[in-house]
Amino acid sequence: MSMLKHWKTIVGLVVVFAAGLAIGGIVTLRIVHQSYLERMNPASWTPRTLAWLRSEVHIDDRQEAEIRPCVERAMHGLADLKARVDEERKGAFVAMFTEIAPQLTEPQRERLKQRLRESAAKDATSSSPGL
Repeated sequence: MSMLKHWKTIVGLVVVFAAGLAIGGIVTLRIVHQSYLERMNPASWTPRTLAWLRSEVHIDDRQEAEIRPCVERAMHGLADLKARVDEERKGAFVAMFTEIAPQLTEPQRERLKQRLRESAAKDATSSSPGL
């Protein structure tokens, strides 16, 4: 009888550990994803760069005022570059899907179109400001 009670305790602990592991993993992934989205938001690049210069290079307020236009120009250029690369990446996928579409059956083409619509909707949601 005591052996059965001992195994119930062990199984209970394993279940609690597994649940904690799963929840902790999900929360961690969510935090990492949010951090990534924040870092990829061009609106945060100038303030983050200036904050980094303040903390690591120890610039003062006068220096920050002088270099802010340069940092803003550079971050604007990087945002433009990111936008161009994103468009080229999307264009490459469009070309690929256009090329492979004739080899697909009609149900496969419809499924591909549906998946692409879902992906575009997800991208539009995740790239909205504040998300």
